[in-house]
Amino acid sequence: MNFATSSYCASHFRAKRLAPPPPFPWDEPYRLTPDERDAIAHSIAQFQLGESSEGHHLIARAQQWAANSGDHALVEALREFITEEQRHSRWLGVVM
Repeated sequence: MNFATSSYCASHFRAKRLAPPPPFPWDEPYRLTPDERDAIAHSIAQFQLGESSEGHHLIARAQQWAANSGDHALVEALREFITEEQRHSRWLGVVM
């Protein structure tokens, strides 16, 4: 199995952060019905809780790993990944 390096992941997520957002049909007329919204509300709330977090515990563990392994790019990669997931959470909030 071929895994990407931490440096590669950091540059990948940095490039995504710096790129313009993909087009989204914000003017789409469809809106969730109250029943649809009720059916997914709890799941979406759980998703947004995780996606909008700042990842303090994850970053702390990555810093421990980096100190032991020398893989300091992992911390940067995870920070960029968290930023990407926060963006997804914001977009979902707009859609909802």
